[in-house]
Amino acid sequence: MEPYFIVSLPGDPQPEDTLAKLKLKLKDIEPAIELRIPQLKVGTLDNLLAVADTTEKSDLFIQQVCYRIEKQIYEFQKDEQIPIVDGKKPQDTILQFEWDSSKFNPKNMTLPAIADSITQEASRIDNQMKERAQEYNHTKTQLASMSRKSTGSINVRPLSELVTEKDFIESEKMTTLFIAVPRTNRKEWEKTYEGLTEYVVPRSSRKLAEDDQSILYSVVLFKSVVDTYKSKVREMRYMVREFSHTAEQSVEHTEEERARLEQLSNDQLREYVHWCLASYFQILLLWTHLKIVRVFVESVLRFGLPVNFQAVIIAPNKKNTKKIIDLLNIEYKNLAFTSLTAAAQLQGKDGGAQSASEEKKKKKEAEKAQQAAIAAAGGDKNVIPEDDPSLYPFVFISVPLLVRMAQDNK
Repeated sequence: MEPYFIVSLPGDPQPEDTLAKLKLKLKDIEPAIELRIPQLKVGTLDNLLAVADTTEKSDLFIQQVCYRIEKQIYEFQKDEQIPIVDGKKPQDTILQFEWDSSKFNPKNMTLPAIADSITQEASRIDNQMKERAQEYNHTKTQLASMSRKSTGSINVRPLSELVTEKDFIESEKMTTLFIAVPRTNRKEWEKTYEGLTEYVVPRSSRKLAEDDQSILYSVVLFKSVVDTYKSKVREMRYMVREFSHTAEQSVEHTEEERARLEQLSNDQLREYVHWCLASYFQILLLWTHLKIVRVFVESVLRFGLPVNFQAVIIAPNKKNTKKIIDLLNIEYKNLAFTSLTAAAQLQGKDGGAQSASEEKKKKKEAEKAQQAAIAAAGGDKNVIPEDDPSLYPFVFISVPLLVRMAQDNK
């Protein structure tokens, strides 16, 4: 499925006539769906030009936010189903568009204010997404760390998972040490551990656990020689695994913590997916509102005052895109100089009408631009280069489909 696109044309004295004519021209190709655009405040030419520039940049930003949220939804849900909220699909935000006057009141807000408000709301959603993703990823990192320790080597795994209460002997004068010995040094340890210092309990060393690299041994000795014994062990390049029976209570403590983190992770994921689905449609609506602002601004700049234009949304199949654009270019080629008159009107609105000589000069410049476009099209005056919508004689705004929207419409 090709991207949707919005086309805006100057209105007839009766606006519905423009829509009827356009539908008639496209009836054998693709349907043209009316796009209802509220009467926004025009303001000055400088404001229009500024909004045209800022909304083009905001358009790209909001599109990327849409893509990021969509990606999260399908990574978490792991299916090919397009998200539906309240019975609506994502493309319905443009095909069934209604301006939200409660958020962006066209009677009370200027065009720059509406454009800024849309961008700020999109930024807020983007920041919330980053915060929620960070919280969820932090919990996942903690779980992964616990998993690595649980499945890691003898040298790093928590002793609470390897040592039971019966392996630990503690009294007023005696204690137990835990030593990780390389497997290659197993026999050496068994021969020498009793003689590293005095006051080591004979035949007290027991093998508690092992992996591919190391063996965990226990040894019972008097507390008076613990520091000396540790030094001797380290000299032999064995690892003393420190163990506090009060600090590392038991395996149960570790399992409880893991269970808590797993529950927290599941709760965060469920809330995050729910938030993504709701925010997905919110950001799509914001994106559509911004597209509408762009259509309004471009139409006023192109067609002038009073505001009178008709916008439609077209959802073409790939094979029909070029056919539609070529047809519109031919049918509305007489609009090529409309933007010249519009600029004159708007400049006159700002600070007096242009002189006849200035208007004549601008008309010549427009004629040169059109001749360049015709040359670029291979000399065919009926076709304007398809890859440059700015040269079309009508307003053309692309509405890229999100990945799953496109798949759903194939």
